[in-house]
Amino acid sequence: MDLQARVLAAALDALGVTRASLVGCSMGGYALMAFARAYPGRMSKAVLMCTKAAADTDEARARREAQAQTALTQGPLAVTSQLLPNLVAPGVPQHEPALFARITALAAGATAQGIADALLGMAARPDSRPGMALGPSPALVIEGELDQAMPVSELRAMAEAIPGGKLRVIGGAGHYAMLERENEVAAEVVGFLE
Repeated sequence: MDLQARVLAAALDALGVTRASLVGCSMGGYALMAFARAYPGRMSKAVLMCTKAAADTDEARARREAQAQTALTQGPLAVTSQLLPNLVAPGVPQHEPALFARITALAAGATAQGIADALLGMAARPDSRPGMALGPSPALVIEGELDQAMPVSELRAMAEAIPGGKLRVIGGAGHYAMLERENEVAAEVVGFLE
């Protein structure tokens, strides 16, 4: 996550941007928290979607490490076929096949090495809860009501720990709330950033 934070800082530097409003979903939220730690004051606002501040438990870390090994030895599909049904609201694969096909198509572009690197990076990330302040940045925390990967209680605690933090729970959405309920999520994000 620290490498992603450095890449983001370099991109902002290349654009001549000293402060920016940033949006991160899931692993992107982990990267934003790393960015806030490394570059305090560079975020004017933050939107953290379907992410959490706590580090992985030992069990979750071991699962990610095993999944990374599976990706490298058996290929990306061996991991994504198991993960994707748990990253959407229950019933989406059966009742919203077009949406699930879109999400599956997005995942199909991932390489085995890319999946392994992402999983290992998430497993190694630190606990961001101590000093959860994102600098002077107000934050909007968005959670899918039916997120099977991130309990609403964890996101509620994160929003409460951020000075000026606000939580919005998107009804009927899972971990990919921005795809499952894109209009509602977009309205929340735009309303917050304006």
